Amino acid sequence: MTALLHLLQPLARLTGRLRSGLTFWRYNASGFAMPWPRKFAVWTEHWRDPNERLKSFEADLRKAGVYVRRGGDYDRWDLEVRAGLLGCARLLMAVEDHGAGNQFVRVRLWPQCSLLELLPIVLFASLSAAAALDHAWVASAIMGLLSLFLTLYSLRGCGSAVAAILRTFQHSDGIHDEQKKYSSLELYRRLFLEIRPYRLHIGAILLVTLLSPPLALLIPLPLKNRRR
Repeated sequence: MTALLHLLQPLARLTGRLRSGLTFWRYNASGFAMPWPRKFAVWTEHWRDPNERLKSFEADLRKAGVYVRRGGDYDRWDLEVRAGLLGCARLLMAVEDHGAGNQFVRVRLWPQCSLLELLPIVLFASLSAAAALDHAWVASAIMGLLSLFLTLYSLRGCGSAVAAILRTFQHSDGIHDEQKKYSSLELYRRLFLEIRPYRLHIGAILLVTLLSPPLALLIPLPLKNRRR
């Protein structure tokens, strides 16, 4: 009985990891986008701490079913998104403060493949070329297909990660804050509050504009001197 339990324990553990725990099989992100660098910018009138925006965006990415890794203090990226075993996408977020609670959120993302992920592709491609030079066509075809498969799988991983970022970017609360709907009266009130510090300047401009036609009529026109 004890020996049977020892045999069943690894099988039960593997079954649980394959269903919901093992890293290689737990990605459930869908969609594909061409894996090339992209830039985005969003204007918002609701101030939030930049770190809180990044945390909210990271949480939304995890809800999308992708693996997210936070960058370190000396990394040139903020988040790394992985939707497969090979290939990923990295993003960098910057928030500019423009006063009065306004912020300009910039996001830049790009696909990324590590050296360890590219090494098998280059290795199988080199072996395929070497086998072709030796006229071993079967071995060359097998190595070439393996290299092609790894390349396509890496592109799929990068494209799925980029698609997950794009889809989350459009609906994330960390990027697009909930915009308030104002009535006409509320809009006029906000406009009045915005121009209130400049009321003296605006009043002076309106006064000069109103007095310009009467003053122009009171000024006599110069007469030309006629020569005899």
